[in-house]
Amino acid sequence: MIAVIASIVIVIDIWGMNDWLKATSVLGILAILIFSTKDVWVPDNISGLILLYNGDIEPGAVVKIDEQNLLAIVVQSTLTRTTFRDLKTRHLIVLPNTVVRNSKLEVLSKGRCERLDAICTFQYSLWSSRRYS
Repeated sequence: MIAVIASIVIVIDIWGMNDWLKATSVLGILAILIFSTKDVWVPDNISGLILLYNGDIEPGAVVKIDEQNLLAIVVQSTLTRTTFRDLKTRHLIVLPNTVVRNSKLEVLSKGRCERLDAICTFQYSLWSSRRYS
C-alpha cells in the first residue's frame, strides 16, 4: 500500500503538480475512484487470496460444485476468478472467486492428474474432428 501511495506521489511530481491544491485533488479523485469500485473487486480478491492460501483448488484438481451443476478440472486460479474445464460439456467455465468460495465445493482429486487431462484432450480433439469433418 505504501508503494502505491509513493508511486502516486512520484507521478504527481512528474506531472508538475507541486501545488497542494492540485496534488490533493488528484489524490482525492483516485480515492473516490477506488472507494466507489471497491464493491466489485474487493470480495473477489479476498476470496481469491483465501482460495490460493488454502491450496485446495490448484490446477489439475477435479472438483464438483453442486450449486453450479459442475464437475470439472481446475485449469487456473487467480486473484479474481477461477477457470474450470467442464468434464460433461468440455467447455471452459470462468467463475468469480466469490461464487466458488460461497458454494459447496467437493475436491475429488487434488493436484495435477496427467492421465485425466490427456483423456479430456483426446476426447475433445476426437469429438471436434468428427463434428467439423
